Amino acid sequence: MQVGAIVVNWNDTEATARCVESLLGNDPERVLPVVVDNASLTDPSAYIAARVPQARVLRLQTNRGYAAGCNAGAREALALGATHLLFMNNDLESEPGAVGALVEASRTYPDAILAPLVVRADKPDLVWAAGAAVTLPWMDNWHLGRDHSRSSIRSGQVDWAPGCALFVNAETWSQIGPFDETYFLYLEDLDWCLGARLRKRSTRCVAEAVVRHVGSLTAQRALTAADVYYYGCRNTHRLAWKHSRGPVRAWVGVTAAWSALKAGLKAVMSSRGRNDPLHAARLQALVDFLRGASGPSPLHLPEVAAVGSPGHVGPDA
Repeated sequence: MQVGAIVVNWNDTEATARCVESLLGNDPERVLPVVVDNASLTDPSAYIAARVPQARVLRLQTNRGYAAGCNAGAREALALGATHLLFMNNDLESEPGAVGALVEASRTYPDAILAPLVVRADKPDLVWAAGAAVTLPWMDNWHLGRDHSRSSIRSGQVDWAPGCALFVNAETWSQIGPFDETYFLYLEDLDWCLGARLRKRSTRCVAEAVVRHVGSLTAQRALTAADVYYYGCRNTHRLAWKHSRGPVRAWVGVTAAWSALKAGLKAVMSSRGRNDPLHAARLQALVDFLRGASGPSPLHLPEVAAVGSPGHVGPDA
């Protein structure tokens, strides 16, 4: 049994090396690390080879987004003989026994997507995510157990789980299919778990498997708040459209068009609308959703102070 541990890197090789080292510290004989570099400014291959020579480095020629990096890593790991796949953000570090606990849970739930319990690195007794929940059709979603004591969490089925750490066996991966690369960044994890649900595959949190979440340093360095808001708005509408049918899907399209019209009028008629980078991001996101655009954010806006959640991105925002 081999666990292909896929870690996507973009200009943060030190964090990636720490993540891979923590995984190898769990089970060096069973973990097969695959580092996918999404066209970083500097090739990390030599550094990774020196720090963790067991890792295979796959360097992409362009930054194709997180989902594409995961898919490329999965193909590489399976070609090398992996029987299970573990997708890990490079801002996570695995606690001892985490990989083994996921493998054991996979024996009981072979058809499920499994997610470890994610705790805060600065306060490891507190939960960052014990899986997540979602309400349809507008895809309002939230992490379960946030800031609860880790001792209070029990394993069980959840609606979905954050893509920072997901585990699945090779057969189930082939049945669910790869991540949708059109999202580029954010919400490809929710989309994947919803797709699994349509195929009668559940998502479960495994409380005995624990990883520590340091924080998305790569995103904080590279993205403005407007970028984050753009991805959140565009991809939430994409999700709602993709996973709706009939009148509900029509409603998603009509409300998106109406919201885009209102946002465009505000941009024309209001100085606040013209000068607010988040408003510009929302307008661009709605237009891009309606025309079916995908890929990286096209925004070139002044950087604003903090990168946070996209906030409410439904029809009434």
